[in-house]
Amino acid sequence: MLSNKDKKQEESSYFALNINNDNNNKKIVFKKENLVLLYNQSKQKQSISSIANKRFDNLETLKLWGTNLSIQCLEKKNSSISNREIETEFLLQSLSSKICPNILILGDTGVGKTELVKGLAWKLIYDKTIPNHLQNNIIVQINPSDFASSTKYVGELEEKIKKIIKECSSVGNVILFIDEIHGLIRSGSTNINDPINAAQILKPLITSDNRIKIIGATTYVEYHKYLEKDKAFVRRFQILDLKPTTIEETNNILQSELHNFESFHNIFIDKIFIEKIVYFSDIYINSSNFPDKALKLLDKSCIKANFSNKKNLEEIDIYNALVDLTKLPIEYFYNNFSAKLISMEKILLEKIIGQDKAIVSFIKELKIAFSDIGSNKSTKGNFLFTGSTGVGKTELAKIFAEHFHGKNKYLRLDMSEYSNTGSYRQLIGATSGLLGSDEGGQLTDWVKDNTNGVIIFDEVEKAHQEVINLLLQILDAGRLTDNKKNTVSFKNIIIILTSNIFVTQKNIGFSFNDNSSSELDKLLEERFSKEFLSRLKIIDFNLLVHNNFSDIIIREFSDLQEKLNKKSKRIFYTDEVLGFLLLEFKKPKLGVRELKRVFEDNIIYPISIRSYEEDWIHLKVINISVIDRTLFFDYQ
Repeated sequence: MLSNKDKKQEESSYFALNINNDNNNKKIVFKKENLVLLYNQSKQKQSISSIANKRFDNLETLKLWGTNLSIQCLEKKNSSISNREIETEFLLQSLSSKICPNILILGDTGVGKTELVKGLAWKLIYDKTIPNHLQNNIIVQINPSDFASSTKYVGELEEKIKKIIKECSSVGNVILFIDEIHGLIRSGSTNINDPINAAQILKPLITSDNRIKIIGATTYVEYHKYLEKDKAFVRRFQILDLKPTTIEETNNILQSELHNFESFHNIFIDKIFIEKIVYFSDIYINSSNFPDKALKLLDKSCIKANFSNKKNLEEIDIYNALVDLTKLPIEYFYNNFSAKLISMEKILLEKIIGQDKAIVSFIKELKIAFSDIGSNKSTKGNFLFTGSTGVGKTELAKIFAEHFHGKNKYLRLDMSEYSNTGSYRQLIGATSGLLGSDEGGQLTDWVKDNTNGVIIFDEVEKAHQEVINLLLQILDAGRLTDNKKNTVSFKNIIIILTSNIFVTQKNIGFSFNDNSSSELDKLLEERFSKEFLSRLKIIDFNLLVHNNFSDIIIREFSDLQEKLNKKSKRIFYTDEVLGFLLLEFKKPKLGVRELKRVFEDNIIYPISIRSYEEDWIHLKVINISVIDRTLFFDYQ
């Protein structure tokens, strides 16, 4: 129990502040030592702010286009470089170099290049454990495109750059941060040898006076496209490769930023949603990297909650944010694919004739892949469709893609076009120095533009081994690196390979027997490695039989009738017409494609020609029959 003396001492250590207004009276009690701490922090901030502002004000040319990052960071309570201690230490040591105090930060979009520099600005102001020569250095950011846009006449750009370097050297303790530094090469010219190129002007200036330190930032794509060619410019920088943060590190970053988001959006965010946001952004957002994509998803989720007049963030807000950011259907995030896959199975059974077993097996694998308890595969599904040509392998993939994902969510690559050495470059883009190196790859560019979808590698047995090795990376890791060093994710892509490897002269055409499983396995193992085959679900397609072909013809008539319905016309045909078309089907080994060609030549073409005549608009009925082994069309 406290004595009266102790009580008085304790009471004297507190300070009470009365706040009166029209509605109520409030008393806020502060501990005096906390007030002293707040007072000292405020004085320190004012002192630092005064130094940073004064130094920035002396940069008469630079302040017209630059942003003082050091002043911006004064309002932050902590650094934005959590989990980047190794990279920050590299920056500090590089800035301390006598020979090369300049740094070039390379990293993909969203890895936090600019935030790392902002965090460094905070550390230079607040962290008194760093070397004295770096304390209270200010960082000023400029963007080359903004800087060069105001240049009107030849020589003005060079004059501006020289003034900036001179001012920074004169004022001292100024670090110049050039975001998107590749813009220096582009400022005034796209030719690195052009005398008005900004990088050419800057090169001699950044080696003659170490009182000016430069940090540049750019992506790997822009680096290889613009900067890498100018080796004399690049060697003046120490290079920092900035990789995306890990899932654990991203979780920590979001936890540290939670209060800032709550304060800005005026919303409560339960910490349980942080792991969900990191997980969803990792799985579904491929256009950016950690930590940026997780922060954007958190921000977008808060916006969704605000526009729904909520005070607490809810899971549905995250789903709605994901729909906006990924263009994926909301079912992806609910994992509510059961009903959709069941309806998809019915559609395929109706449209793909004679392949019921293959369809059921295909949908079964997808139900596992899209479930919560399914294994976390590299892709949404790796399939190898085997069987004769024209049995519906490619058609199944196309119909599935259009109905399940939507139109334009399907890419078919004919592997016969990738049978030569070096042809794999068409998929990921040509390497630097080769023709077409400025362009992307046919495969990787499509995946960048399509978060989900179906890719079919047709007749994969014809592909060169280099292409097979590339496919193995996709099947195993679910990602590829393109020619511009971008990592492309295939997490939400369904991969389908097709092969006609089993087709021989003894089992083509009409047959009532399935392919021999053991013989098929032997043929596949002769062409592909076990490592490759073990990552695929192999689905064998039956050879079509006589009844299948009849059903396909009936379906073709049904499709034709749907088109004629729009013209208010009806079509009728006899059983003899079916028999006639089957007799005309002289190359059954070519499968459905050949049968469709027979239907087009004998049915579609005559009706199309008749549609050009003047009375076509008045006709309502088309009767087709067989007379003297010839098709007869009666229009009424």
